[in-house]
Amino acid sequence: MNISIIKKNKIKDFLKKHRNFLICAHIGPEGDSLGSQLAFARAIKNMGKNCDIVNSDRYSREYIFLPGVDSIRTRPKIERYDAAIVLDCSDISRIGNVANYLDKKIPILNIDHHISNTYFGDINLINADTSSVCEVLYFLFKKLNIKFDKTIAICLYTGIMTDTGSFKYANTKASTHLAVSQILKWRIDVPEIFRNIYQNLGFSDLKLINKVLLNVKKDATRKIAWVDITKNMLKKYKPQIDLTDSILGFIRSIKDVEVCVLFREKRGKSRNIRINFRSRGRVDVNKIAQHFDGGGHKTASGATLRNISLKKAQVKVVKYIQNRLNKK
Repeated sequence: MNISIIKKNKIKDFLKKHRNFLICAHIGPEGDSLGSQLAFARAIKNMGKNCDIVNSDRYSREYIFLPGVDSIRTRPKIERYDAAIVLDCSDISRIGNVANYLDKKIPILNIDHHISNTYFGDINLINADTSSVCEVLYFLFKKLNIKFDKTIAICLYTGIMTDTGSFKYANTKASTHLAVSQILKWRIDVPEIFRNIYQNLGFSDLKLINKVLLNVKKDATRKIAWVDITKNMLKKYKPQIDLTDSILGFIRSIKDVEVCVLFREKRGKSRNIRINFRSRGRVDVNKIAQHFDGGGHKTASGATLRNISLKKAQVKVVKYIQNRLNKK
């Protein structure tokens, strides 16, 4: 991965100039956002500086093994930070209520790999050809001569593994394997990381997946498939981990399906619907998500529809996808 000398020096000066950092990532943090935050926090502390990781949402249970994850907060410890590092966020709005804790004048380092990034930072390191933010950080840390240790290695590996779907997605490049080959020199327990993330279902989680998959719907073209998770399902089965990838992984494997969608009613009294899109690669679901004020990657993206019923959300989204496919 190419990082220009100018960009490297700007980031080096940013880290050198400031002492107290706030690190944050997108709402609903997953492997890459958590891994990159924890790795960067460790690097900053190795530099003798202070930082807090503050996220809008708590992490899912499968990531409890990550070193330092229990230090992640939903509210900051201090009133004001010198600078902010925003990771894995295409737009500043994606950090949720953490935005309330950022002073308008606070300098922001924005590091991301989403093609839809809005370059909201004072310094922006964006590489949409990279598998994950954790891969970006691996090469950045090498450029900056930041001290590596086993904790950083575990965190970076986790982010790269999860965002590449265990190295089977199209975003897995030669640079990805190069980074991982060096990370593995720290003798991290790869099978244990895999078990924690992908073999950690509770019995109620399995029953919820079964319930959801029994109600898969397809349109007349058989190219679009979708499922939903209602508030009642969430209340009954109480999932402890994020089941999005597990559910959509099954649906994406259906023959002839080009786009699959998961509609999930948000908990509480709001009428908000979280939408996750996946494709096999022929359809750019990032563009679909952007139409609904979301974003992400070509094969995996998300958005949220507000103040709408589940049924109306499904009709609206499926119709839009059909129109896009008909234009191809």
